[in-house]
Order: sequence, then C-alpha cells, then structure tokens
Amino acid sequence: MIKEQALSRNDLAKIWNASCGKHEAIEKNVHDLLAKLAWDFSPEQLEQLFDCFRESWTKASKKQREKLLELIRRLAEDDKEGLMANKVLELLWNISHDKLFPNEIIDQALAAHLKILDYSCLPEKEKTKLSWIDRMMEEVKQDQHVIISLKQMREICTQFSEHAYMHNMSRISYPLNRISLIDRLEEKHKITRVITENLCHYMENTRNCRE
Repeated sequence: MIKEQALSRNDLAKIWNASCGKHEAIEKNVHDLLAKLAWDFSPEQLEQLFDCFRESWTKASKKQREKLLELIRRLAEDDKEGLMANKVLELLWNISHDKLFPNEIIDQALAAHLKILDYSCLPEKEKTKLSWIDRMMEEVKQDQHVIISLKQMREICTQFSEHAYMHNMSRISYPLNRISLIDRLEEKHKITRVITENLCHYMENTRNCRE
C-alpha cells in the first residue's frame, strides 16, 4: 500500500491519531508500526510524520514526550541513506532550544542527538559531526544557546579518537583525532577568542545585574 503510494495524508493522520491519548500498549503498537512503515514513506509522507511529531510536543505529557523521543531516535539509528537521520537530528536540536520543555526532556533530546551522531549509519558520519560543530560554534558567536551549544560540542568532540590512524590519511579531509579537531576549530572559528569574549560578556552582564 505504501510502496504503491496508496497511503494518503488522511490515512497517515488517522494512524498517528490512533495513539494520541490512548493506553500505553496502543501507543507502543502504533509507534512500532510507524517505525516499520517509515522506511517506505515518500518524502512527503515523511515530512507529514515529522509534522505530527512537532505538533504532538505541544500537547504531550512528560511520559508521552519520552515515548516520542524514543520513536524519533529509533527512526534515525539504522538510516543508511541519511535523510531520516538528518531530519531527526534537526528536530532534536530544535527541541533542545525550546524553553517550554522541562530540563529532563531537553537532556533526553540532546542525549539522543549525540547517540545518533555516534551510532547511526549516516554516510560520511564524521563530516556530519563537523557540520554540527560548525553550526554550534556559529550559535556561540551569536551569543545564542551558548551553554547548550558548548556542552554538546564538547560531547561530539569526545566521539573523535584520541589518536590518529595513519592508514589512508591522504584521502581523508576531516580531522582524525581530537587534537586535529581542536586545531581546526581554532583555525576556522578562533574558538579560544570566541569563548573568552563570550565569558567576559557574561561576567559583565552579571555584574550589571547585581548593581
């Protein structure tokens, strides 16, 4: 039915709504079904599913959000094409920036974000990590979500090896270990200066608030 594009937007909405506010067992069954069906979704169907995710965050209880996070993470972990994993990474990062969510949900979203980066079947996984580090550095430069960005950057950096591997070095265009990664961050983003200036700005604002 899905492969023949016979599943309409209305059908997908009905499947999703079948789990909303229902018993935990029903919710689990629907999530398991969607986790299997999603691999054959068209781009339009996949986008609709993610729209359902986004809409559900505003209504879900803490426990429902935890279940939703689990489903989102499952969709990304075995994605060999990268399309779903990248969409999930984007969604999780946006969740971590939403001030309406409690710290527990934000922490879970960030943990899932890290796990997908580290364990997923993303093509060119190391380059994907670098692109996220670059994005987080830009947020720090703009003084936006500084603490979350720096903490997540640190965790991503620890996913790189402490030691370089010598084989095939000439064919690899990304850092091989943490030292070369730090060198790249310093060269591209002037990370030491950016963090120092940000800290000074924070301390100045703190002093002004106390006066």
